[in-house]
Amino acid sequence: MEWIFVKSFNNNAALVADTVNNEWIVVGNGISFGKKKGDQIDSGKVERYFQAYEVNQESKQNLTAIATLHDQTLVVTSEIVTIFTEKTGLEFSDHQYLALADHIQFAVNRAKEGLTVNVAAMAWELQLVYPQEYAIAKETKLHIETAYGISLPESEIVFLMYHFIGVNNELEQMNDTVRVTSLIQQTLEIVQHSTSQQFGTDNLNYSRFLTHLRFFILKKIQEETFVDSGIESVLIEKIQQEYPESYALAKKIGDFYQYQEKWQMTAEELLYLTLHLCRLTLL
Repeated sequence: MEWIFVKSFNNNAALVADTVNNEWIVVGNGISFGKKKGDQIDSGKVERYFQAYEVNQESKQNLTAIATLHDQTLVVTSEIVTIFTEKTGLEFSDHQYLALADHIQFAVNRAKEGLTVNVAAMAWELQLVYPQEYAIAKETKLHIETAYGISLPESEIVFLMYHFIGVNNELEQMNDTVRVTSLIQQTLEIVQHSTSQQFGTDNLNYSRFLTHLRFFILKKIQEETFVDSGIESVLIEKIQQEYPESYALAKKIGDFYQYQEKWQMTAEELLYLTLHLCRLTLL
């Protein structure tokens, strides 16, 4: 396919047009570097492309997501997806690719800020059930650490595994859909009532929060909750002090799940819900 450069998101992502003037988002190492409008794109550098010419919710979210991702995030994500595909023969969908990229960028930022969670026990249980995904996630964690010159907690293996497991398994069954949708809607009503905020569907953090809720609820429905690994009280206190309103709201949501579904949230689940709520309501 032939593409003509339209504009740059960053050095590694660009908006381009094909021969019939349909617009696409293309990702590749250095694909935008030195390009001017009207220049031809080297198709050999294109590692992934996303449809941008249809005005629908997915294309809008793709455009928004790409615009928030750093150069290095896209390079590292593409390298990791290549590693995964070479080892498994499975392909990431566009949604899965962007979700992984967003997670990597968020994880790196958390590590730099010292906000890490130790869930080694979860990693051990997952290793037994998903040995291949565990091995790839462990390799991926090292790859990210080397690329960014940082140290990630062992818990990052768990969260990377979730992305890899999702490529090969569709968690949601048809008979879960109504229940999941209802619980998400009720959770959003709690958030909106408590914060007096309304969230537009084109808000990227809103989309991230919905993804987190869906995954959390599906895991609970399928009774795949892992035992609490004894998270450090110092970290809990730090989160409570830095994000008191988000933490209180997470507790309120946890109380709702306890009342409605008899679900008990672990410390890890509560912390990550707090972080997502913070990003949704404060940032």
